[in-house]
Amino acid sequence: MELYHWEPVGDSAGLLILLEEKAIEYRGHYIDILGFEQYNDDHLQRTAMARVPVLAVEGKYLDVPNLAMQYLVEAFTPRLAPQDPRGWYEIQAWANVLDAGLRTSVSLLGWNTVMLPRMGASEREEFNQKYADRPVRERQAGWSEVFSDAEADEDQLTNARGRIRDAIAKIEAGLCDNGWLVGGEYSVADIHAFALCHTLPRLTPDIVNEEATPRMMQWLQNIENRPAVAKTLGRSRYNEDIYAPPG
Repeated sequence: MELYHWEPVGDSAGLLILLEEKAIEYRGHYIDILGFEQYNDDHLQRTAMARVPVLAVEGKYLDVPNLAMQYLVEAFTPRLAPQDPRGWYEIQAWANVLDAGLRTSVSLLGWNTVMLPRMGASEREEFNQKYADRPVRERQAGWSEVFSDAEADEDQLTNARGRIRDAIAKIEAGLCDNGWLVGGEYSVADIHAFALCHTLPRLTPDIVNEEATPRMMQWLQNIENRPAVAKTLGRSRYNEDIYAPPG
């Protein structure tokens, strides 16, 4: 098994954590998306949409992160998901909530409020030009929305914050009974959610904090303390939060 991944954030973090939690042997390949390595010919043979991460299993490339995580749940122990149909429905329902509320919104907000301000004008211009030079068929829709003007406008950022706020409210409410999202036990739903939102206490401190979301703050700490998670986060090449361009 092989995993083509970026930094341990977002979808790459989710798959990296799940592989570690299940103690699955795999070969990792780092794809530097800020260096546009996802557009290399070799990677485009794996995924025509230049997606990262991609899980390679028996000659097949799984480039939809949610489905790749579901494959690992079903194929390897420990399962980290309920066996019963109702519990499995809840896992997938959470996946829908998280993808709709957090995936693009966190990337959009993080890219425009953290990553872009770190770039000088010339660096930003060079990055945008590299993107513009890619064939249209290779551009991901989320990227084109952002790079058409180099920065997201205030309405986009406000809407992203609203989606994050709504998703976090659902997570906080979902943790009220037992500290986990599904079935009273740590599961792939928690891994998925953690991967998308573990930087939010720093990115959106007005939304995720001890007063507003005490259950979530404890949940984040409990997950960060897990050996598999600490090992995964420790693989970062950066000493600060980093966000992919939304795509």
